[in-house]
Amino acid sequence: MWRYRIIGLVILCWVILGLLVISSTAVVAASAEKISLKVWDWGYAASDKTNAPAVAIKALHEQFLAGHPGWSIIEGQPVDTLFDRGKLLTAIAGGVGPDLFFENRYALQNAAGSGLYQPITELARKKGINASDFIAGPWSECVWNGELYAIPHHTDARGLFWNTDIFEEFGVDPRKPPTTWDELRMYTQKMTRVKSSGQIEILGFDPYFMPDALYLFGMGNNATFISADNTRALLTSKEVVQALDYMVQLTKLVGGRQAINAFYASNGGFERGKMAMWGNGNWAIAWLKQQAPDLAFDVGPMPVPKGNTFATWGCGFAYAMPVGAKNPDAAMEFVKFMVSLEAQKYYGLKTTHIPVLKQVLGELLKEVDRRQAKFFQIVATQRMYFLPGGPVCPILWQAVFRATEDAINMKKSVEAALEDANRTAQAEIDKFYANLKKR
Repeated sequence: MWRYRIIGLVILCWVILGLLVISSTAVVAASAEKISLKVWDWGYAASDKTNAPAVAIKALHEQFLAGHPGWSIIEGQPVDTLFDRGKLLTAIAGGVGPDLFFENRYALQNAAGSGLYQPITELARKKGINASDFIAGPWSECVWNGELYAIPHHTDARGLFWNTDIFEEFGVDPRKPPTTWDELRMYTQKMTRVKSSGQIEILGFDPYFMPDALYLFGMGNNATFISADNTRALLTSKEVVQALDYMVQLTKLVGGRQAINAFYASNGGFERGKMAMWGNGNWAIAWLKQQAPDLAFDVGPMPVPKGNTFATWGCGFAYAMPVGAKNPDAAMEFVKFMVSLEAQKYYGLKTTHIPVLKQVLGELLKEVDRRQAKFFQIVATQRMYFLPGGPVCPILWQAVFRATEDAINMKKSVEAALEDANRTAQAEIDKFYANLKKR
């Protein structure tokens, strides 16, 4: 009797052992599942080793793959969905589009409204990616018509950079940068040195430091660029006109656009140590440390009209899922890793970009470069805007750019430049919404 019981127990043990072996084999097989994720980007090609963000993204890709044996990431070439969506549209139509696209957020709602991306609200929920964990602005830029279309990855802010050595050379205390438009005008004039030949030797400040600099000056002047419902362009409002006029006056103060361009051709940019002040974003800190490690500089908010509070605006990138993605669940697994606490902290430290996770933003304050920490504080304590326009943001951005180009280069008066740009933008905005109704 006992002999049969022992035999039965032995058989049962072998069955259990067999089941365990089969189960473990299935787990190993599942973990080694062959998945090839196609991840394209807007201009951050991870194969580009010349800039800090590209290098950091590449390293994070490798970390992710180390935990997912059998997986691979196919990195596509940069695609600019603002000016040319042809490559992405062709790939989607041919069934060979990417699983994810690293999109510039200011173009995201427009692309979603045009049918380029698919909603990922439910996928994000299943992966435990929650809006409450993120800075509100970047997350809201990823929502269109009540649906989530992307997961924000990082954000940024803009401000004033100044060369502390040049400040001291001209007898200006580098601990007291300009804070008002009047002070910025005075500092620009004081620290611009012109040779006897008429060429600029040291440039005090160039107000047209990036194509959309007007947004920063306008926001500092309490400007509204478009109506609250994103249907009516307001580029001719008094505050926008004043901001562009201020930029034009600063340009004239140092000799005009041609003189500034000639200065750049001969002396390079801020990194070459010949500019007293420069407008740019937090990402430029990492770039300057790489390009000009001995450059002495500091950062702070962009000056505003006297009596106004400081303002800045941020943009950044997000992971969107194009229509027809072959591996949606695996793609969201990858995104979950890229916005994890560890990955966000790594990326923030390596790139001087600003993480979008609230918890990481707080944790990094004591670890980052003190100048990067200032940008963190700008985001936390100042008026923080994101590019206006929602789904018509790209249309408005191009109008702002066109108006600035025309006025700064003296092709048109400030008023005429803004009126023409506003007229063109409004026609394109009306066309966008008319097409949207047909969908």
